[in-house]
Amino acid sequence: MPLSTSLHNKLETSGSHHGRWRSLAPHRNYATPVDQLCRELIDTDIDSSIAAAFAQGIAQTTQAIAEHFPDNIFADLDFLAAALLNHTRRRANENPQISATSPSQNLAELFAHIVELIELYGRHSAIRFRYAHDFLYGFDWARWVDKSPLARSAVGPFDIEFLDYLHKRGTELLALIYQGDSKYPPLPSEQWRNPFSFSRAPADEAQLYLELATDGLVPVAGWDPLALPVFDRDFHKLRQARADRLYGQK
Repeated sequence: MPLSTSLHNKLETSGSHHGRWRSLAPHRNYATPVDQLCRELIDTDIDSSIAAAFAQGIAQTTQAIAEHFPDNIFADLDFLAAALLNHTRRRANENPQISATSPSQNLAELFAHIVELIELYGRHSAIRFRYAHDFLYGFDWARWVDKSPLARSAVGPFDIEFLDYLHKRGTELLALIYQGDSKYPPLPSEQWRNPFSFSRAPADEAQLYLELATDGLVPVAGWDPLALPVFDRDFHKLRQARADRLYGQK
């Protein structure tokens, strides 16, 4: 599907960010470039407005990660991109009102939710998490589903229901921070937040995630557009145990 010159330029700019991110895929070192994602996921017969919304949304997402998570190491967006595109198609087929209006608008809104969450949790926020890994590879989602599996098991890692929860949780964290909570206190501007008991220094983070991915201990194989997310294992406990084995507590 041909894209406008402006979108091509956005993809090239995003590619300069995305090209430096590593992949957890077993047979490649770097994340799939955004222009390649567009070529692989957008069918030749897809509506041009959906193609444009997809290209713009994935470009905005990569730019947001680069801006708000500058230390991010891994950023496989293959599953995320495919999930949002499939969600849009599915809703258009199920809901005549969406199909009659604009599936592309629905897709743009989903990407906008992703970008808002990146901004909410990143370096310019009082939350100041260092990486987007827990979101991109499903650790946050698996923990959420596991708390109420009967009600949430049909909700995907990038479905609007879960994105809305993350937004609500982010506003709750901000309130705790402003109140001087002991677990989530205000931080100096140069300090990253780590509420976990294990180190998340870049070298430790990279080693931990590579081992988890190799052993199949990530809830979402973000590098695979056809991945089947898994929630029915205690991934947080498994990650904690692996971190303790590798380098002990922070």
